[in-house]
Amino acid sequence: MQYQVHCECKRSITVSGADAGASVRCPCGKTVEVPPLHKLRASAGQITTSPELTLEAMLARGELPDTPNCESCSQFTPGIVWIELMSESSEAAKMPEEAALGCLVGIVSGITDLILKPEPKRPAGYNVWFRIPIRCCPSCEQKLKNTKCREILRRHQLSAALLDKWPHLIVRRVKK
Repeated sequence: MQYQVHCECKRSITVSGADAGASVRCPCGKTVEVPPLHKLRASAGQITTSPELTLEAMLARGELPDTPNCESCSQFTPGIVWIELMSESSEAAKMPEEAALGCLVGIVSGITDLILKPEPKRPAGYNVWFRIPIRCCPSCEQKLKNTKCREILRRHQLSAALLDKWPHLIVRRVKK
């Protein structure tokens, strides 16, 4: 992503995120300090914290839904529909390295190691799960399908950033 920083001479200098925190030279000869990446992002109107943390905070503060109108037809409605976003569950991956190493030492010690030592596990994924409220009038609610839910979420910067970060999230409407 390209960002603009400004020199004292009023020129704009194009920098990248890799330049954050460094200095660049302006064509006028002056040195221009490039702000940290979070400030560059903020100056470009980008989200500066992870979308997950921002969404969790907004949900905890009751800031969602953030509109009084139906997300489908734009009519005022008090109606709310819940949309669930979730990743496929992470699974614990087996670590066969220890068992294989035990077998190298010897058959007996390898078998003993497998019998007496529980198999260690490590997470092989990261769980993402959110339940997001959206405004939806009764008429549109009857026609709301999971693909439309993803479309609606894409219209909002925060949920779009979440879907960009986790493109394989399962998006579905929660039935009453």
